[in-house]
Amino acid sequence: MTLANKIPVLLMFPVGAIAIYFLGANVHDVPSQMVHGARQWLLILLGVYAINFSVAWFLKNSWPAALGRMLVCGLFAYIAISELVDLLGNYWGHWGQLLGGEGRLDISTVHAARYAGTAWLVGLVMMVLCVAVGFEDRETE
Repeated sequence: MTLANKIPVLLMFPVGAIAIYFLGANVHDVPSQMVHGARQWLLILLGVYAINFSVAWFLKNSWPAALGRMLVCGLFAYIAISELVDLLGNYWGHWGQLLGGEGRLDISTVHAARYAGTAWLVGLVMMVLCVAVGFEDRETE
């Protein structure tokens, strides 16, 4: 992938994450801190994303920097995966309702779980992109 194609693709997810962050202000009356925690972590993951690609750009031929940023982003991806697994576990029997069906949960909890799942999933995708994409020069042999 050329640099001209790589930049717009890399900007899609942070723009989407910012939009998801601001949509979280519309989810209120939640009995737990699920939405607040997902919003705060989304900001943290956005910061890690920006720092990662700044380091990747300015230290593009430094393999220790590449390995270090992959390790850090892998740690944050692990946090996102564990939060998604917790969310799946907490609402295991209610996924029919979360996907649009009928159920016993109140509507504010349904909105909160949907928002948190979306926020954590976007954060996970951003961290996977941080590990997978760099600006290193490729030498052909």
